[in-house]
Amino acid sequence: MTSEIVEFKGDNLVTVYHNGTEYVALRPIVEAIGLNWYGQSEKFNCMDIQTVENKSSCVDIHTTENKFNCCHITTVAADGKNRKMLCIPIKKLNGWLFSINPNKVKPEIREKLIAYQEECFQVLHDYWNTGYAVNQRYGSRFSKAEHAYLRNLFGEKHYLAFFAEVKN
Repeated sequence: MTSEIVEFKGDNLVTVYHNGTEYVALRPIVEAIGLNWYGQSEKFNCMDIQTVENKSSCVDIHTTENKFNCCHITTVAADGKNRKMLCIPIKKLNGWLFSINPNKVKPEIREKLIAYQEECFQVLHDYWNTGYAVNQRYGSRFSKAEHAYLRNLFGEKHYLAFFAEVKN
């Protein structure tokens, strides 16, 4: 299990890589967009939550009670103490973000929530319409025109396989 701090829209988010799955700690995100942590944690904790202590694993359960596959993961915090974090697989994060109504958050936080949601919308749009999405914060080795040329040159199957390998 490894963890990392990732900067996103001026906020530090905690990511954890465990048993082949990337998770993100929910509390920093919830607080960054101005939502009430206790209300959101109740929403997730009333679901069937898995607990992960050190080397045990998160079980990927696909039920309506746990559609976000959240789990508690215990990691060592900056102060050297074990901390249990409620985490969501990164692949499920956008679904949860889409469930939040911007009109129900504090006005001073609304723009940040919308920015999070808009980036998720853009990624999904790019993926479904072009077959790939580029993280603009990290740039791209190729322009959209170059990607189109490579897709045409190699064919869809080989193009997608190549960029899947490059990403990993």
